[in-house]
Amino acid sequence: MDNIINLVLASDDNYAQHAAVALMSAYAKCDKNYKINSYILDGGISLDKKIKIEKSIAVYNGDVCFISIDVEKFQNSYTSFQYTPAIYYRLDLPNILDKSIEKCLYVDCDILFMDDISQLWNTNLNGYPIGAIEDIGLTTSKKGRAEKQQSIGLKDDMNYFNSGVVIMDLQQWREKGYAKQAIDLALHKKFISHDQDILNKIFLGNWKEIDLRWNVIPPIFYLYPKILKTRYNRKRAIEAKNNMGILHYAGRYKAWEFKETRVFNGYYYELFRKSAFCDELMPQLSKQNEGRNFGKELIRIYLANMLSVLLK
Repeated sequence: MDNIINLVLASDDNYAQHAAVALMSAYAKCDKNYKINSYILDGGISLDKKIKIEKSIAVYNGDVCFISIDVEKFQNSYTSFQYTPAIYYRLDLPNILDKSIEKCLYVDCDILFMDDISQLWNTNLNGYPIGAIEDIGLTTSKKGRAEKQQSIGLKDDMNYFNSGVVIMDLQQWREKGYAKQAIDLALHKKFISHDQDILNKIFLGNWKEIDLRWNVIPPIFYLYPKILKTRYNRKRAIEAKNNMGILHYAGRYKAWEFKETRVFNGYYYELFRKSAFCDELMPQLSKQNEGRNFGKELIRIYLANMLSVLLK
């Protein structure tokens, strides 16, 4: 059994604090028989914040390797909303990481490990080049499916995955040139869902589906009505929500943007207070959420929590 876990995140200066908290959650939950080798694709992190990240995970005897990125490589890639070219860095991981590294787990910075990372790491990819988790919000949306059918060729019998948590067989990626294919698409095509569309297009019908609990995104956390419509999806979503492996704050509502509330961001704040960023002012509201009434979101969370108990 491979007891070395290669964990990769990508961050710039704005997301350094959140990368630190994400890493802390991984170390805090990891089986002590495993060692995590942490890598951060550095899209412009200041020295001061690098030191804070290192101090934050040193509590768990962890360390991190910062890898400088050629930011010009993706400068002409398509971006929209709050996204930057940093979302494409993961596409080049087979070339960025040392050739001796044959496998890695990539996660976004807006995640928290709620269970032992080694369980996810030991997922058998069964020969597939990538392992990921279904984006159930998209796959249960007629409009979303129609768009993906047109843009990437998604078929009715296929699922679509979220790119915020992926296990990559780097050796296979190198042998088959998947990184080059992905980067070419990033530089010459425009996809609504950016890197996520690119990865789904390249690996249509050729990816290992991992249990929903390892990427609990808002549609699951909030138990969207469209997910509750069918018994199959309802059962899977509630099981994932009640037994989270990774909580992923995908979308507009991030853990750090609102005051501490146990049911929404309690664990984030717990780790934040233990981190070297603990002197930063909180919450940290983004422009897109200025004036938003988070009270409505809390009501949705409480209702979803009640349903997850009643319907399990």
